Amino acid sequence: MRHKNQLFDKFTQWDNDQMPMVLAIVTDTEGSTYSKTGDFILIRGDGQYQGLVSGGCVEGDLAERASAAITAKQCRIVDYDLGGEHDALWGMGAGCDGALQILLVPLTVASGLYAFRALAKAYQKGEQSLLAVAVSDRPDAQLICAIAATGATTGDPLPDWLGKPEALVTSDSRSQRVTAASHAPVCLVAVAPAPSLLICGAAPDVEPICELLATLGWRVTVCDHRPAYLQRLAATGQQVQSVVPGALDDALVLSEFDAVLIMSHHLASDEAYLAEVAGVSHWRYVGLLGPAHRRDRLLAAIGNVPKTFVEKLHGPAGLRLGGREPASIAISIVAELHQALLAN
Repeated sequence: MRHKNQLFDKFTQWDNDQMPMVLAIVTDTEGSTYSKTGDFILIRGDGQYQGLVSGGCVEGDLAERASAAITAKQCRIVDYDLGGEHDALWGMGAGCDGALQILLVPLTVASGLYAFRALAKAYQKGEQSLLAVAVSDRPDAQLICAIAATGATTGDPLPDWLGKPEALVTSDSRSQRVTAASHAPVCLVAVAPAPSLLICGAAPDVEPICELLATLGWRVTVCDHRPAYLQRLAATGQQVQSVVPGALDDALVLSEFDAVLIMSHHLASDEAYLAEVAGVSHWRYVGLLGPAHRRDRLLAAIGNVPKTFVEKLHGPAGLRLGGREPASIAISIVAELHQALLAN
């Protein structure tokens, strides 16, 4: 599922303004499609929307159908066949050779508004959550929506029809369709927060990295002990933290970060940073700026570095894409981070 920072921010804004909204969630796909089961967007009553379930092929039509769903105060299922000659002649003309089933849910008190608010709060706190959506088999056919954060319930207690979601979806699971205890069809969506990166070093070449990751919706914290660097970066709106090299654990909760990138351009500082992060086992990516011989020098100076840590260490950080300018280097580093944390 794509990261939802902008979507949840927009939801909070529209919710505060009491704007009528529809949750449009992909409940099934076939063939080549832009979105997969569990992807969702928000559509406002006046047709504005946040997010994409296609490359723009169906969003306009969805907006009209969402407006009708709001007026009728009813959930609706919409099917789009984006393949074959009939689509080229009479359909959207997308040529994707795929099909989408999308459930439109007017977000009201009766159909999951409170649950979606809880989901937004959990996401914005960096918590893993679970969104369960089902059309009940009750006569009124109201959609039921429930949310559970990993290891704890967020919002209202889970309804009986859901059963035990932790047995159905783990923190690493993809979205899926299942049958809950009441035999109602359920779409379970594992909503993971965007990856969190710690950058050790706030030199000017950090800025393009932060800009690219902001576009992707990642959470980034930059630490340094040099006030001038921190002030410059903070002026761009970046999250910064004043930290003396070697004191990361005193200033930050390292377990909150998925990856770390060391690029202070100062040998002694990088050695202190590297020595401290080498003692933490949870990293999914460790990047070190600079040539291979500098990396080897730092590892030799630290000594007794766990083999498992060395296997995660990318030094020099970044894919070999060519280019020596800060922006080019930023692209190579962000591409490697994206591959390490999201390719599966």
